[in-house]
Amino acid sequence: MRSRVVTLLMLAVAMLWLFAEGQFSPPWAMALFMAVGLTVAVQARSAGLMLVLAAVGVSWLNLLLGWAYGYPRGPDFEAGHLTLNLGLLALLYALVCWLGSRSALHWQRAGSLIGLWTLRGYLLLLLPFTFSDFAEGYLHEQAGLTDPGLWLGLLAALLASSLLVFRRLGQTGGRLLVMLLPFAMLGIHGLLSRDDAVLFAVAVNLLALLSAIVLIQEGLRRGLSQFFYSGIALVLALAVMRYLDLFGDYLGAAAMFLVAAAVLYGAARYWRRQQRLAGQESGEGQA
Repeated sequence: MRSRVVTLLMLAVAMLWLFAEGQFSPPWAMALFMAVGLTVAVQARSAGLMLVLAAVGVSWLNLLLGWAYGYPRGPDFEAGHLTLNLGLLALLYALVCWLGSRSALHWQRAGSLIGLWTLRGYLLLLLPFTFSDFAEGYLHEQAGLTDPGLWLGLLAALLASSLLVFRRLGQTGGRLLVMLLPFAMLGIHGLLSRDDAVLFAVAVNLLALLSAIVLIQEGLRRGLSQFFYSGIALVLALAVMRYLDLFGDYLGAAAMFLVAAAVLYGAARYWRRQQRLAGQESGEGQA
């Protein structure tokens, strides 16, 4: 019927079934519900429905991986789930680049919406690894090169790399990061141990800081407020977390939050001034 509301209701009921029945048997039949939802999303040209389907697909694959770990007792959630989600984020990035290259407006809108939430998922996945204790637990619990989460994540990352390279999608920096991701996965599972947790956490902190700088630059260059504010918020989150991790003083933490609020206020005023200047230059160009 091309009804987005009915399809969303169907997916909501299917998700309830997924998490209820998925505790007792692998929920293979979820693929049928997602196929119906994808058909309606394409026919109705719904960007929001495509985003919901992406979230449902990620949840379904994580539950199937849980069954790969815990079969036949039930699903177990291990450190390899994080590796799988790294590969899925790379695959979603390739999907966003492909949708953005399409000429139809509804595909571009779907790519922008999925890309925004993929970015947020990447930042949320990155932040816990900035703590050495979390990194040590992750490195200790993974199953090495025999981890099924590693191979599923590698499959997703290799598919993303192939799509980006052969279709010539995305920017050079993003394409290079996705191509290096499989080697990083193999290195983490095959070379690192819990003794390397501090080094791993330092590397992730540097990666998060670099990501924040790139987001701020991209936001200013492309005029996208969500990128600009995401970069600012990531820098502030790193500063607050590192202070609490290293010092943990209550008065100092309160002062840090006040400084963060002042930085956000200043960033908002700077963004508004930049947008006003861009509007004036656009008006003068048209004149």
